[in-house]
Amino acid sequence: MSSDYAKPYSDFIGAFEKLFLIKSNESVEDMCNIIKNVLISKYQLSKSQLSTIILKALQYNYASKENYIKILEYFSELTLPLEGSIEFVVMHDQIDKFKEYISQKELKNDNFLEIYKTHELERFKLSLIETCAYFGSANIFFFLISNQKYAISKKCLQYALIGRNTDIISECLKENQMDKDCLRDIICSHNNEMLEFVLEKNIFTYKDFDGEDIHSTAIYEDIIKYQNLKAVFLLFDRERNFIVPWCAAFPQTIDILKNEKFLDKIDYKKRNILHYACMSQNSDIFKFLYSSTNKIDADYRDVYEMTALHYAAMYNNIDATRILVSLGADVNAKLILFRFISIIVI
Repeated sequence: MSSDYAKPYSDFIGAFEKLFLIKSNESVEDMCNIIKNVLISKYQLSKSQLSTIILKALQYNYASKENYIKILEYFSELTLPLEGSIEFVVMHDQIDKFKEYISQKELKNDNFLEIYKTHELERFKLSLIETCAYFGSANIFFFLISNQKYAISKKCLQYALIGRNTDIISECLKENQMDKDCLRDIICSHNNEMLEFVLEKNIFTYKDFDGEDIHSTAIYEDIIKYQNLKAVFLLFDRERNFIVPWCAAFPQTIDILKNEKFLDKIDYKKRNILHYACMSQNSDIFKFLYSSTNKIDADYRDVYEMTALHYAAMYNNIDATRILVSLGADVNAKLILFRFISIIVI
C-alpha cells in the first residue's frame, strides 16, 4: 500500500538516497542540480535544513568527503586523507598496500581516524577495526580479525550499518545485537534496505521509533530532520496510526491524510497534527486541515509552550502564519525554549 503513496515522490526519495551514497568519482555538479531542482525548488526544503542533512551524509559517507566539501563550500578548510596515506588505504580497502604497510610499521588500533560529526565540526574517533566497518572495507576487516586477532568492538556493528557491507554486518551481529543507536543511524543515513530488513525480521517495531520522555529525541524526529520520506511510508505499512501526527511535517503525506481515517492524536511532547503541519515551508497539509475542520485551536500549546504559530514562523510557513493570525493566534505568546521570530503578515 505504501508503494502507491510513495511512487509520486520517487524523485524526493531518490535524491536523498543518491546524496547519502554519492561516490568520490561521481559528478558533484549533477548532485547540486538535483538538490537545487528537486529538493529546494520543487519540495521547498530550506538551505539551512539541507546543510544539516548534507553534513550528516558526510558523516555517513566519509570516503566521499571531498564531494560534500564541494557542495558545502564553506567547509573547504577540511582536508581529505592524502592518497597513499594509511588512512586512505583503509578507506578504500587496499588490502595489498595495507599488508605491505604493517609489515614495515606498527599500527595501533585506537584512535585511527577522526570523523567530523556535526555542524559545529565536532569529531568522533574510530579505532582501526571500526574504521574498516565504517567504510565497508571488508578485505582489511576480515584480515584483522582472522590474522591479526583484532576484537570486534561494541561500536563496530553501528559503524558497519553505515558502511553497508553485508559481510561485515553479519560478522558483527555474531558478537552484538542491534540497539536504538543502530536504528537511528539506519534512519539518518537513508539506509532503507536495512530498515525494511529490520522491520520484516521484527528486530525493531514501530514502538522503537517513539520518544521515551520529553528530554529524549524520538527516532521519528530524525526521520523528519533528515527527510527520510521512505521511512514514513514503511512505517505506515507496519502501523498506520503510528505516523500521526508527525507525518504532517512531510507535505508528501497529504494523500494519506486525505484518504485514511486517523484518531486525533498528540505525540509524547503534546504536539498535535497542526504543529507538525507547520514544520515545513509547504502549507498544503495545513490548508487541508484548515479547510476540513472547524475545530482548530490556534493557541494550543505543546510541552514547550509552543503554538502552531511559533512553528509556522520558525519554518517560514508564510501561508500558515497568515491563516493562524487571521484566526486570532496570540502573536505575543512567550516561549520557554525559543525566542519567537517576529512575524510580518504581508
